Amino acid sequence: MAWTVDSHLGYVTDDDVRAKAKDVLSAIGAFGQSIAIDSVKSGISIKLNGRVFAYGWPKRRYFTFGYPGTDEQWTSESIEPGTDVGPLKAAIRAAYERKRVGG
Repeated sequence: MAWTVDSHLGYVTDDDVRAKAKDVLSAIGAFGQSIAIDSVKSGISIKLNGRVFAYGWPKRRYFTFGYPGTDEQWTSESIEPGTDVGPLKAAIRAAYERKRVGG
């Protein structure tokens, strides 16, 4: 099977979680042309200038995003039903800005 971003999103059974994950991916894609969102077997690879910057992993009832935290250690946050994705989008945006500026 050839995995796509849509097939990974479709793996999530909760409509609210799927919509919020799609919203976060759209927000990340809007960061600029230096962002690439690609499907890999285990999930979604998000690259900044060709280098992995973040990942998205679909699960049946939730969706997890992993990205470099403020201490540059890998951080992950899950979207579950009822999750406010505003703080997650802001955290990923801040990580993008740190990577974009600092390399």
